[in-house]
Amino acid sequence: MKTTYRGGHYRPLCQNDINAIHTASMQVLEKSGFRVDNQRALELFEAKGAQVDFAKKIVRADENWVMNHLKMAPARITL
Repeated sequence: MKTTYRGGHYRPLCQNDINAIHTASMQVLEKSGFRVDNQRALELFEAKGAQVDFAKKIVRADENWVMNHLKMAPARITL
C-alpha cells in the first residue's frame, strides 16, 4: 500500500517558541550588542541612531531600532 501525504507547511516551532527566540535575540542586541571591526561601519551605525562604543567596537540597538531598520531592508539582495 502506497502512503500519500497531504501538502502543507513544515512548522518545526510553535509561535511561542518563535516569540521566545525573537525576545532573546532582541535582548542580546540591546544588552550585549555585537562587535564591528570597521570604523566606517561603526560611524554609520551611530549616524543611524544605534548605541556605539567606539573603544570596544560594540554596537547595541534596542528592539524598536532593529525592527524599524528591518522594515527598510530590501526583501532580496543579489550578490
